[in-house]
Amino acid sequence: INIVTLIGALLVLGILVDDAIIIAENIQRHISLGEDKLQSAILGVKEVLVPVCASSLTTIFAFIPMMMLSGELGEFLKMIPIVVVVLIIASLIESFVFLPLHALHVLNKDDKELDWTKANELYKKCLLAVLKYKKSFIFGFSIGAALITIYLISSMRYQMFPDFDGSRFYISGEFDVNHTVEEVKKKTQEIEKKLLEKKNEFGLKTVSYTLGLRTSKGYGEVKPTVFEFTIEAYDRVPQNFVDAYITPLLSFEEQESRIREQSMDEVTLYFSKLFKEFKPKGLVDFTVKKEGTGLVENDIEIFLATKNKALLLESIEKLKKEISSMKGILFVDDTAKKGVKELKIEINEYGESLGFNETNVAMLLSSSYLKSTQTKGLDEEGIIEFVTYYKEKDSFEDFEDFEIQIPNTNKVISLNEIASFNYLENFDSIYKKNGLKVKSVIADVNNDLITATEVLAKLEKTFEELEKNDVNIIFGGEQEKNEQMEKELSFAFFIAIFLIFLTLLAMFESFKSTFLILSLIPFSITGAVFGHIILGLNLTLTSLVGMLGLAGVVVNDAIVMLDFIRKSESLEELIQRATLRLRPIIITSVTTFLGLSTLIFFATGQSKLLQPLATSLGFGLIWGTILTLLFLPSLYAVLNKNISKDNLHE
Repeated sequence: INIVTLIGALLVLGILVDDAIIIAENIQRHISLGEDKLQSAILGVKEVLVPVCASSLTTIFAFIPMMMLSGELGEFLKMIPIVVVVLIIASLIESFVFLPLHALHVLNKDDKELDWTKANELYKKCLLAVLKYKKSFIFGFSIGAALITIYLISSMRYQMFPDFDGSRFYISGEFDVNHTVEEVKKKTQEIEKKLLEKKNEFGLKTVSYTLGLRTSKGYGEVKPTVFEFTIEAYDRVPQNFVDAYITPLLSFEEQESRIREQSMDEVTLYFSKLFKEFKPKGLVDFTVKKEGTGLVENDIEIFLATKNKALLLESIEKLKKEISSMKGILFVDDTAKKGVKELKIEINEYGESLGFNETNVAMLLSSSYLKSTQTKGLDEEGIIEFVTYYKEKDSFEDFEDFEIQIPNTNKVISLNEIASFNYLENFDSIYKKNGLKVKSVIADVNNDLITATEVLAKLEKTFEELEKNDVNIIFGGEQEKNEQMEKELSFAFFIAIFLIFLTLLAMFESFKSTFLILSLIPFSITGAVFGHIILGLNLTLTSLVGMLGLAGVVVNDAIVMLDFIRKSESLEELIQRATLRLRPIIITSVTTFLGLSTLIFFATGQSKLLQPLATSLGFGLIWGTILTLLFLPSLYAVLNKNISKDNLHE
C-alpha cells in the first residue's frame, strides 16, 4: 500500500457504490409495489444483472489501458488501474451476493423514503419538451457542443503536469577549476550566510549543502568545484477560503507551520536575482530551481548538435537570450561549460637541434610547475607537509618566458625560443543523445504566465533558422514526454473504446444500441473542459488520462438507462421508463462526484498532480448525467422509427 494505491481507491470511492445503489433501489421499487420480499430481491437483482455487470466492465476496460503507459508517468500511474479493477470486482461480489441478503432483513414496504415526485415531474416536463423537437434538439445540441468544446480546448493552455507549491528549492553551482574543495567551502559559506539572513522573511526552515557533488542537472556530477544547497521552507499560508477554513478541519497536520507568504516561484526568482548581484569571486555556473514533479527534470530541454563549435555556442547563446526575454521564465541555463584550459607544447627545429624533446621538456617543467612535497614534519596540530611550487604557476605569460636548462650544458634558454604553444579549451563534459554529441539549453517556467509549449511555439522560427544552418535539434523535457505520451494515450484510448464496444455489443446484441451509448463519450469531454475552466486549471497530461477513464465511467448510467427505455413501444412509455431511472442515475452520479470531490477541491502538495484527473472524471460525469437523461432518450427516439412516429399527448 502506498500513496498511489490510496489515491486510486479515492478515485473510485464513489464508483464503488454505484452497483449497490442501482440494485438496492430496484429491490426497494419492487417491495414498494407490494411484492414478496424474497421475490423482490430476486427480481431486483435479475433485472439489472446484465447492465450492472456491463457498466462495471466498461469502467474496468477504461482504466486497464493505463497500464500500457511507459516511462516515469507509467510507473507512477500503473497501480491505479490495478486498484480500480480489484475494488470494482469486490464491489460486484458484494452487490450481487451480500446486498440482496441484507435487503431481505432491512428493506420494508413502509420504509420512509425521500419524495422524488417533484423531481420526477420536473424531469418529465424537460424530457417532454426535448422530445417534441427531438430532431432539432439532437442536431443543434451536437453541433453546438462540438463547436464549443473545440473552441474551448483550442483556447486553453496546456502544460505537462499541474503546478504544486512545494516546500523545497535547490541552489547549485560551480567555481572555476583552480578552486579546491576547501576554497569552495569558504565561498559557499558566504551564500549560506545570505540565505540565513533571509530565513524569516521567506519562511526558510532548513538550509543544508553538499560539496563536490550536485544532482540538479539530471545527472550526478562529482567535482571538487561543484556544490548544491537544499533549502526546505515552511508551508505557504492559506490562499483561499477552502484552504483557510475547511482544509484545517479535515487535516491531521499542524497548521502553525504554514507561515510562508511567498509562492515557491517568487522565492526562487528572488534568490536568483539576489545572487546575480552578490556573486562570489570565481563562480562560473549558478542555478536556483524549485522542487519539481520528479517526472521531468526541466520544463524545457533543447539539445543541439553540430560539428561547428563556434556555431554551436552561438546557437546556444541565441536561444538563451530569446528564452530569457520572455515573461514567466524562472531560470535558463546550458550544459556548454568550458573545461580546463589545456596547453599543447610542440618542440621546434631549433629546440630539437639543442637536444630538446617533449619528454625532457615535460620533466624540466614538472619540477617547477607541479606541486611537490619536499618533506613532512610535526607541530601542535599534527603532521604538516612542506610543498613547493612556482608562485607564478598560473601565468601563461611567465610560462612562455620561463627559462630551462639546455641539455648537457650549464646554459638556459627561454621556452618560447625552442617551442610553439597551442592553447585548447574544450567543453568540460560530453553528452550524447540519439548517437549525437549534444549540448543543451534548459529552462523552467512559471505556468501561470507561460507554459513550456508556448515557449517552444515562440521559438519555431529560430529552430527553422538553426536547422537551415545544419544544427540538429532534439527536444527533451516536457516536449519529449508529450510526444511519447501522445502516442501511448492514443493507443490506450483506442484499446479502451474497442473493449467497451465489445462489451456493449455483447450486452445489447445491436450495433445501433452500442453506438448510441458510445456517442456520449466525445460529448462528455465538454464537461471535463468546463471543470478545468471553473477551477482555473490548465489542461495537463493527467487531464487526458482522466478523460481516458471518463470513457468507461460516463457510459455506466447510459447502459442502465438504455436497458430500460429500449423496451418502450411509444414516446409516452419511453418517458415513463426513463423517469424510473432518474433516481438511481442521479444518486450514482452524485456519490461518484462526492467521492472525487476531495481530490478536485482539496488537493494539496503533490496530490495536485492528480487533481486534473479527478476534475476530468467528476465534471465529465456530471455533464454525462445530463446527456444520459436528455440526449440519450432523444437520440434513441430519433433512431427508432416506431417510437419516432408516435404523437405525444399533453
